[in-house]
Amino acid sequence: MSKVLGAFKGLQNDQRRRIIDWITSKFGLLEDQQQVVKSLASISEKPADTRTYAEPEPVPASVGISEEPPVRGVTQVAEPIPVEEEPTPTPDEIIETDKISDSLKGLGLKRYRSIETLFLSSNVKTVPSKILLAAAYLQEKLNFEEISSFDINSRLKKMGYGVPNISSSLNSLLNKEPPLMVQIRKAGDSKQAKRKFRVTEEGLQLARTYLRGRGKGES
Repeated sequence: MSKVLGAFKGLQNDQRRRIIDWITSKFGLLEDQQQVVKSLASISEKPADTRTYAEPEPVPASVGISEEPPVRGVTQVAEPIPVEEEPTPTPDEIIETDKISDSLKGLGLKRYRSIETLFLSSNVKTVPSKILLAAAYLQEKLNFEEISSFDINSRLKKMGYGVPNISSSLNSLLNKEPPLMVQIRKAGDSKQAKRKFRVTEEGLQLARTYLRGRGKGES
């Protein structure tokens, strides 16, 4: 049918009628002749649609359906991320910190983690003072119930303060008035028997002054 209609478009109306008359008489279609003529006439009289339509602008694939497309010529600037500042300590917190520092100072010999750090803080110089400070550390920090000359001298040797004749220096501390150290017992009856000592309260107080006075008032 499309080919027949296409052929009729280029003919005049009288030519179309003659062809239609021949077709209707040939195939016995006289009753439909009038309807066919009207249909062909309306086709020829209907003007062709010559309008042009603009094609829709394609949407970029990166833009989602619910997203708004970016505006051209406008630079998007990211908002800065806020940085949390550390809170300023309150006066109560500062006072509490000072109390902690004061409590550490009150610990005396106990606040030192090792005998090496203790000696670095004290700066004692004389041999009896080094012996007394080492003995006080063993008694207060390490909870020695009794202290031998070997306990003291072995630690002094590790720091480079070894004493060749430690018994003589210990006797000088025993003979102080009041005594800074006391002999509590002697293991054995021979001259080589090991003596056991403890630091007196006066000796502990003097050892603590070595820390506050940086070696002043040594024994």
